[in-house]
Amino acid sequence: MKTKGRLILIDGLPGSGKSTLAERLCTFANSNQDQAIWYLEEDREHPVHPAALTMWRRPSGFPARCLDAWRRFVEKERAATGLRILEGSLFQSTVRFMMEEQQCGLEGYINQVEDILRPLSPAVIYLRPVDAMTHSRETARHRGESWTDKVSAYLESTSYCQARELKGSEGMHRLWADYAERCDSLIAQMSVPKLTISVAPPDSESPFIESVDFLLSTGHMQLDPPLRKSEDSVMYFSKEALDLKRSPILIAPKFHDVPFDFDRYPGAPGVRGLDDGANCQLFAYEFLREHGFAIGDLRSSDLWEDTEHTYEVASPEAFDLLMVHDRPDAWGAHVLVCVGQGLFLHLSRRIGRPAVESLEEILARPYYRYLIGFKRCRVRAQ
Repeated sequence: MKTKGRLILIDGLPGSGKSTLAERLCTFANSNQDQAIWYLEEDREHPVHPAALTMWRRPSGFPARCLDAWRRFVEKERAATGLRILEGSLFQSTVRFMMEEQQCGLEGYINQVEDILRPLSPAVIYLRPVDAMTHSRETARHRGESWTDKVSAYLESTSYCQARELKGSEGMHRLWADYAERCDSLIAQMSVPKLTISVAPPDSESPFIESVDFLLSTGHMQLDPPLRKSEDSVMYFSKEALDLKRSPILIAPKFHDVPFDFDRYPGAPGVRGLDDGANCQLFAYEFLREHGFAIGDLRSSDLWEDTEHTYEVASPEAFDLLMVHDRPDAWGAHVLVCVGQGLFLHLSRRIGRPAVESLEEILARPYYRYLIGFKRCRVRAQ
């Protein structure tokens, strides 16, 4: 599929999932023959902010050099086809450095960037933690003491931190919170198609799903053949899906209103039953256990490889498990359970509550378009 070049700009705080989202969107687009290229932010030969540019970020001429770099990028890419994905380029590797040196005119700089990029039809995805300070602390804990000390020491040397006497890890957290607020205001002024996603790492599924829906709606992503959308929503599920009475197998009331919870997965510490929610795997396994089947606490990739509790089958019967994904990979795949007559019960983040749908309806979603396969439980109590 050859289409006019399009540009996706992904930005957000460190640890917000920029690289993860960029990689998934690039893989997804290429699986649809969309000729996608992802430019990693840390690439020393990056087409917008190579190491040769960012090493001279403190002199006052840095904004002008960034604008020149954007112009060269557009000149190079304007005749290209397919998708270009940049992460951290709009703000983190440019605007953040300007903010650190207290350079004025960031609003005007972003206006100029937006004008320069118009030939590439840009769209912006901004990953925004609900609480930037808390997110910064969690990122520091996850990345470790060495990373935290290195970044804190660098930030202490900047004009912004020195003027505000921001020191150590707490100074770093304060700067990231201030930076997030500055990005909020810059995003608000932009006129290009844009999407702000509230993020809570390590959850990468919700940002991916929201981004695909957004990019399909703006035309930045295109599927061939086009997906069939419901008349009700770009989320591709019908009201009938929420009617659990569609199931040929009686679904007990305890399964009717279970909320989706990414953190309640099989084997998670302290997780028992469905009262406080479940992810797709836990929900499916609890349904099977309700009907006497034995299955371990398996994540998706473990389930696909498992031979102790399950085995692969070519076509599904009632109580078989279905695995689907946005790519041909069992890791992170969505898990559903067959309830007979070609229908499947599942709990997904996008719908938010249990639903019963046909395989055709499920595969119509861009993030479930790959059928990984079917697994059947070996043991059922008599």
